[in-house]
Amino acid sequence: MVNTAYPTPLKTILKTTPAFVVYFVFGLGFSTVIYDVVYHPKDRIERFYFRSSKFERLSRKRDEKLRHYFKPAIEWQPWYNTSTNNNTRPLLRY
Repeated sequence: MVNTAYPTPLKTILKTTPAFVVYFVFGLGFSTVIYDVVYHPKDRIERFYFRSSKFERLSRKRDEKLRHYFKPAIEWQPWYNTSTNNNTRPLLRY
């Protein structure tokens, strides 16, 4: 046994402290995060659009344009003839 200047109880505490810290951080912290993600998936704060970056604004506008202009053309069915559809193909505007 190596003799040190530290008493045995203090030496034991100094050796076990890193293990307890890692145990509590990963054991309790990680399990709490996983629990919140699984059981509270909708409890998130939504981002404000004015705080988004330029790339996010461009991609949001692109998605809005795709949804507004191209989705009717994608969902158009030529054999589905009703009074609201009149079997006319939707207009694509670029």
